[in-house]
Amino acid sequence: MLGLWNSWADKVKESDPARYWKLAEAFVTEFAKHANSKGIKYFSVAGNEFDLLGRGDWAQLYVEPLKHIYTAIKAASKDNIVIAGNLSHGGDDVVQALYDAGAKGYFDVLNLHTYSNDPKTGVDIFQVVAARRAMVRNGDGDKLIFL
Repeated sequence: MLGLWNSWADKVKESDPARYWKLAEAFVTEFAKHANSKGIKYFSVAGNEFDLLGRGDWAQLYVEPLKHIYTAIKAASKDNIVIAGNLSHGGDDVVQALYDAGAKGYFDVLNLHTYSNDPKTGVDIFQVVAARRAMVRNGDGDKLIFL
Protein backbone atom coordinates (compact mmCIF):
# COMPACT_ATOMS: atom_id res chain seq x y z
CA MET A 1 0.00 0.00 0.00
CA LEU A 2 1.46 3.32 -1.07
CA GLY A 3 0.76 6.73 0.36
CA LEU A 4 2.64 10.00 0.28
CA TRP A 5 2.37 11.13 3.87
CA ASN A 6 5.59 13.01 4.22
CA SER A 7 5.14 16.02 6.47
CA TRP A 8 8.88 16.66 6.23
CA ALA A 9 8.32 17.59 2.57
CA ASP A 10 5.34 19.89 3.12
CA LYS A 11 7.48 23.03 2.69
CA VAL A 12 8.73 21.80 -0.69
CA LYS A 13 5.21 20.79 -1.73
CA GLU A 14 3.87 24.22 -0.83
CA SER A 15 6.72 26.30 -2.27
CA ASP A 16 7.54 24.21 -5.37
CA PRO A 17 4.81 21.65 -6.15
CA ALA A 18 6.39 20.66 -9.49
CA ARG A 19 9.66 19.75 -7.76
CA TYR A 20 7.80 17.90 -4.99
CA TRP A 21 5.84 15.75 -7.46
CA LYS A 22 8.96 15.07 -9.53
CA LEU A 23 10.75 13.82 -6.41
CA ALA A 24 7.71 11.85 -5.22
CA GLU A 25 7.28 10.16 -8.60
CA ALA A 26 10.99 9.28 -8.75
CA PHE A 27 10.75 7.71 -5.29
CA VAL A 28 7.60 5.71 -6.15
CA THR A 29 9.11 4.50 -9.44
CA GLU A 30 12.24 3.24 -7.68
CA PHE A 31 10.11 1.66 -4.94
CA ALA A 32 8.00 -0.11 -7.58
CA LYS A 33 11.10 -1.33 -9.44
CA HIS A 34 12.46 -2.76 -6.20
CA ALA A 35 9.11 -4.40 -5.46
CA ASN A 36 9.03 -5.79 -9.01
CA SER A 37 12.45 -7.38 -8.41
CA LYS A 38 10.82 -9.23 -5.49
CA GLY A 39 7.90 -10.41 -7.66
CA ILE A 40 5.41 -7.77 -6.52
CA LYS A 41 3.26 -6.16 -9.19
CA TYR A 42 0.11 -5.14 -7.30
CA PHE A 43 0.11 -1.74 -5.61
CA SER A 44 -2.72 -0.30 -3.56
CA VAL A 45 -2.90 3.48 -3.29
CA ALA A 46 -3.64 4.42 0.31
CA GLY A 47 -6.55 6.64 1.09
CA ASN A 48 -9.99 6.63 2.56
CA GLU A 49 -12.69 9.25 2.17
CA PHE A 50 -13.46 9.13 5.89
CA ASP A 51 -9.88 10.15 6.63
CA LEU A 52 -10.99 13.48 5.24
CA LEU A 53 -14.38 13.51 6.97
CA GLY A 54 -16.17 16.79 6.60
CA ARG A 55 -14.07 17.95 3.67
CA GLY A 56 -15.93 18.59 0.45
CA ASP A 57 -12.68 18.19 -1.48
CA TRP A 58 -11.77 14.71 -0.20
CA ALA A 59 -11.90 13.18 -3.70
CA GLN A 60 -9.57 15.79 -5.20
CA LEU A 61 -7.16 15.37 -2.28
CA TYR A 62 -7.08 11.64 -3.03
CA VAL A 63 -6.96 11.85 -6.82
CA GLU A 64 -4.08 14.33 -7.06
CA PRO A 65 -1.55 11.91 -5.50
CA LEU A 66 -3.26 8.96 -7.23
CA LYS A 67 -2.38 10.42 -10.62
CA HIS A 68 1.28 10.80 -9.68
CA ILE A 69 1.51 7.40 -7.98
CA TYR A 70 -0.15 5.66 -10.94
CA THR A 71 2.19 7.36 -13.41
CA ALA A 72 5.24 6.40 -11.35
CA ILE A 73 4.16 2.78 -10.82
CA LYS A 74 3.46 2.31 -14.53
CA ALA A 75 6.84 3.89 -15.34
CA ALA A 76 8.44 1.05 -13.40
CA SER A 77 6.48 -1.52 -15.41
CA LYS A 78 3.40 -1.30 -17.60
CA ASP A 79 2.41 -4.72 -16.17
CA ASN A 80 2.04 -3.31 -12.66
CA ILE A 81 -1.54 -3.20 -11.35
CA VAL A 82 -2.71 -0.11 -9.47
CA ILE A 83 -5.54 -0.65 -7.01
CA ALA A 84 -7.23 2.58 -6.05
CA GLY A 85 -10.04 3.77 -3.87
CA ASN A 86 -9.76 1.98 -0.54
CA LEU A 87 -13.23 3.45 -0.03
CA SER A 88 -15.05 2.55 3.16
CA HIS A 89 -18.25 2.22 1.18
CA GLY A 90 -19.14 1.89 -2.46
CA GLY A 91 -22.05 4.24 -2.90
CA ASP A 92 -22.63 5.57 -6.39
CA ASP A 93 -22.02 9.12 -5.17
CA VAL A 94 -18.70 8.25 -3.56
CA VAL A 95 -17.36 6.39 -6.60
CA GLN A 96 -18.68 9.13 -8.89
CA ALA A 97 -16.82 11.71 -6.80
CA LEU A 98 -13.54 9.97 -7.69
CA TYR A 99 -14.39 10.17 -11.38
CA ASP A 100 -15.47 13.79 -11.06
CA ALA A 101 -12.08 14.53 -9.46
CA GLY A 102 -10.25 12.97 -12.44
CA ALA A 103 -9.57 9.35 -11.43
CA LYS A 104 -10.47 7.95 -14.87
CA GLY A 105 -7.38 6.40 -16.42
CA TYR A 106 -5.41 6.31 -13.17
CA PHE A 107 -6.32 2.92 -11.71
CA ASP A 108 -6.72 -0.67 -12.83
CA VAL A 109 -8.85 -2.04 -9.97
CA LEU A 110 -11.25 -0.25 -7.61
CA ASN A 111 -10.93 -1.18 -3.92
CA LEU A 112 -14.10 -1.06 -1.79
CA HIS A 113 -14.84 -1.97 1.80
CA THR A 114 -18.56 -2.63 1.46
CA TYR A 115 -19.22 -3.85 4.97
CA SER A 116 -22.66 -5.03 6.02
CA ASN A 117 -24.28 -6.75 8.96
CA ASP A 118 -24.97 -9.86 6.88
CA PRO A 119 -23.19 -12.66 8.78
CA LYS A 120 -23.14 -14.86 5.65
CA THR A 121 -21.13 -12.52 3.46
CA GLY A 122 -20.20 -9.36 5.35
CA VAL A 123 -20.55 -7.60 1.99
CA ASP A 124 -23.23 -5.05 1.12
CA ILE A 125 -24.00 -6.21 -2.41
CA PHE A 126 -26.06 -3.06 -3.05
CA GLN A 127 -22.90 -0.95 -2.65
CA VAL A 128 -21.06 -3.20 -5.09
CA VAL A 129 -23.89 -2.79 -7.62
CA ALA A 130 -23.91 1.00 -7.10
CA ALA A 131 -20.13 1.18 -7.57
CA ARG A 132 -20.33 -0.94 -10.72
CA ARG A 133 -23.08 1.35 -12.04
CA ALA A 134 -20.80 4.38 -11.58
CA MET A 135 -17.90 2.54 -13.21
CA VAL A 136 -20.01 1.55 -16.24
CA ARG A 137 -21.36 5.08 -16.57
CA ASN A 138 -17.74 6.35 -16.67
CA GLY A 139 -16.53 3.78 -19.21
CA ASP A 140 -14.76 1.48 -16.72
CA GLY A 141 -17.28 -1.36 -16.65
CA ASP A 142 -14.56 -3.84 -17.58
CA LYS A 143 -12.41 -3.07 -14.52
CA LEU A 144 -12.41 -5.30 -11.47
CA ILE A 145 -13.60 -4.39 -8.00
CA PHE A 146 -11.53 -5.65 -5.07
CA LEU A 147 -13.61 -6.20 -1.93
